[in-house]
Parts: sequence; structure tokens; C-alpha cells
Amino acid sequence: MTFKPDSRNMSLLVVLAALMAGCAFGQPAWAASQEMKIEQLPPAVLEKADPAVAEEAAPAASNPGPVVLNVEEAVFMALRQNASFRVDSLSPSITQTYETQEEAAFDPTVSATLSQTWLENDPEDLSESMGLEVGLQKQIPAGTAIQAGVSRNPATISAPASNSYDLEITQALLQGRGREVNLVGLRQARLDTAISAYQFRGVAEALVASVEEAYWDNVLAERSIGIYEKSLEIAKRQAEEVRERIKVGKLAETELAAAEAELASRRESLIDARSDLAKSRLALLRLINPGGDRQFSLDLKLTQPPDLNMEEPMADTDSHVALGLKQRADLNQARLALSQDELEVVRTRNGLLPKLGLFLSLGGTQYTESFSVLDADEWNHGLTAGLTFEFPVGNRAAKAEHKRAALALDQAQASLRNMGQLVELGIRTAYVEVERTREKIKATEATRKLREETLNTETEKLRLGKSTTLTVAQASRDLVESQISGVQAVIDFRKAMLALFQAEGSLLERRGIRAGEPTF
Repeated sequence: MTFKPDSRNMSLLVVLAALMAGCAFGQPAWAASQEMKIEQLPPAVLEKADPAVAEEAAPAASNPGPVVLNVEEAVFMALRQNASFRVDSLSPSITQTYETQEEAAFDPTVSATLSQTWLENDPEDLSESMGLEVGLQKQIPAGTAIQAGVSRNPATISAPASNSYDLEITQALLQGRGREVNLVGLRQARLDTAISAYQFRGVAEALVASVEEAYWDNVLAERSIGIYEKSLEIAKRQAEEVRERIKVGKLAETELAAAEAELASRRESLIDARSDLAKSRLALLRLINPGGDRQFSLDLKLTQPPDLNMEEPMADTDSHVALGLKQRADLNQARLALSQDELEVVRTRNGLLPKLGLFLSLGGTQYTESFSVLDADEWNHGLTAGLTFEFPVGNRAAKAEHKRAALALDQAQASLRNMGQLVELGIRTAYVEVERTREKIKATEATRKLREETLNTETEKLRLGKSTTLTVAQASRDLVESQISGVQAVIDFRKAMLALFQAEGSLLERRGIRAGEPTF
């Protein structure tokens, strides 16, 4: 088929190419649309901690004094300065680059070729001509491929120099047709970004929990040292008193062994407590990462006591479970992964169809010199249309891929149900532990008071000669244990609450850490 439009054809082709090239600037509308079939998700991307608190908590590198911290300051310092957390914080941004990469598949591609040709017409006649080709290609999410080009063709032995243009449009009619299948890669990349954001949220929650646990371990070790130091002083006085009573004949010399054994036991407990404090201090310093070449040599001064309000209200178990099933980062990751598997089923289902394409090709040539029956500068235009078809016999590869995608989707759905049960079990177990530690605080306080009375009674009986040094030492040891247990119970309650908040995925919000929503 041949037709001869006016000379504006070339100008229109250039305008068309320019318009297509313009699509490369800015984000296309289809890329900005939110066409995901996913419910709105709770906050998942950590925005920032309070910088004022973190800056106040961070000591100067040259400051040799102790690092003074309460729990909140320790948490914000860790979020700001923890070395491992800084590494993990880059993951969402790295993952997001794959979105841009997927969007780039629909960006126009411009190509150009410049050439120089020399022809020897006779031994004394050497001619030269320059060739130029400019092309443009673009894929459209609907399944359309567009190619356009203009060229200045140099002369050859068999033909003179010429100008030409071509425009080809191909539309997929079966396999590869429609935005639903052609945007699968982009939508999966966006889901990957959201998954990475939830993973980062989980890392942040784990860091906050670790910092608080390490903080309270330090507090427990400090309180234990104080208790053991006081008990050591009491043991020293008791041993000295026993020696004096033995000198005046009020006690047998055999009573001294029990008093000295108790004194040695107190020294041993104090040594262990100091070692525990040193190790817990190093663990907390590693988490908050105060900086400096000698950061592990810094001392800590923890200002927040383990005291708490026992009347703190608690929601019922079902409320915590409901919040956890909505808020847990790992559950939301699993939901997004399930959506990815659904998209994969869409893609592979389309792959079962034959390849059927409709193409339309428009082209034209203009010779700069007379050639054959064509006059110089006369355009010869052509239009071609047709269909292409391709389908492998049996199509076994596509069928296997689709079956694999469907099975993976079933597996992801079963995994999500199983994870939901595990989350609920973890929340209910954590709730039971909170109630246990709450009641244990009251029990340890009652035990401490009774053992204090027992020690006073046995000490008085020893002065009257109605008890033994061993009995008094045992009563003293029981009192020390009850005092340690009292502090331990309060800290266990705090840790149990921490575990509950982490199990339900609300720890960041409860600690005042702001978060944004993932976008995909």
C-alpha cells in the first residue's frame, strides 16, 4: 500500500517523538496511582525520635564524667546512635530503589547513530556522505510498544543518499495485555518497600526492648550491690559481736565459724553482683553507643528508680490480642508477602495465554538524487498492518510456573493463619506473665517484712542465749534474698509489660516514638 501525504508528515513525526520523549520527565500518572487491593495498614516506618532528648542524653566525647540517663534518654540515644540500628535504617531506602527500577521499564529510550561513508566512484573521484539515525522506543503499561525513528542514510554503491522515517506500534491482544499484568513488577517492588519498612519497625522495637531490659538489669545490679554491701557490714558487726561474746564466755568458740562463714558468703555475693553490674554496663553502653574512643570505659548513672504505680490500669486480654493482630510488624509483612503471591498468580495466569499481537508500521523514504523511477526529493510512503502469533506446543513451562505460584499462594495463606495463632498465643502468654509478676511484687514485699521480723527476733534470742549464730546467719541470708527478690519482682514486672507491648506491636507508640505509614 502506498500513499503520498503532504510534506508535513516529517514535522508531525518529529513532534510525536518530542512528545514521547517528554514522558521521561516527572513521574507518570500510572506510577503515582495507588491501585493496591490492600487494607490501610498501621504505622510502620520509623520517622524520628525526639532529637532534643537524644542530644541531651548524648555526652561529649571529651567528657570523662558518667553518662546520666533515665530510660527514655537511653532509648532515644540508642535510636540515634546505635551502630547496628544505623546499618538497618538504610534497608528501606535501598529496597525503594527497586521501585524506581521497575518504573524505568516504561521510560522512553532514545538512541542515535552518527556515521561517515566514503565511496570511490572512479580512481580520481572520492565522495563522502554523513549518516544520522535517531530513534525512540517506549513501552506503555497497557501492553503497547512504540518505536519511532528518523534517519539520514548515506549513499551506497547501489543507492544514493536518502532520508527516511518509520513508526511502528505493536499492541498485545492476549499475553501481556493490560495494566494489571504489566504493572505486577512495580506493585511487587512497592510491596517489597513496605515489607522492608515493617522489618525496620521490628528492628526498632527489638532495639527499644533490648535497651530497656539492659537498663533495668543495670538498676537491679546496682540495687543488689547496695543490698549486699549493707548485708556485708551487718555480717561484719555480727562476727565482731560473736568474737566479743566468746571472749567473755557467753558463747562457745564453735559459734564463730558460722559467723565467719556468713561473712565470707556476703563477700562472695558482693563480688558476683559487681561482676553482673560490669557486664550489664557494657551491654547497655554497646546499645546506646555514646561515642568516643573510650566509650566502653564510661560510667553510667541511672536516674530512674524501679518503683512503679501498681494501680496502673490494664486492658483485657482480648483487647491486647486484637491490637496485636492489627499492629504486629511480622504479621503485616506476611500480609504484604501474601499480596505479592497474589500478584504472581495474576502474572503467571496471563502467561498461559498465547502471544497475539497487532502491529501497525508507517514508513517513508526520500532520495536526495533521482533513483530508478523516483524523482529527487519525492517521498515514498508505506503502511503495513498485521498480526503475530506465538504459542509453544503444550505450554508446559507456563503451566508449571502458574501451578507453582498458586501453591505458593496457598502456602502463604496457611502460613499467615499459623502466624496469627502464634501471635495470639504469645500475647496471651505475655499477659499471664504480667499478672504473675504483678502479684509477685505484693508477695515479695510481705515476705521481706516477715523475714525482717524473723531476723530481729533471732538476733534478740541470740543475745539472750536462746538461739545460735547459724540460725541468725540463715535469717540474715533469707532477708537479703527477700530484699533482692523484691527489686527483682518489680523489674520482672517492668520486663513483662515490655514483652507484652512488644508482642502486640505497640511498643514504639507507647514510648512516644512517632511513625509514618508505608506507601506503595
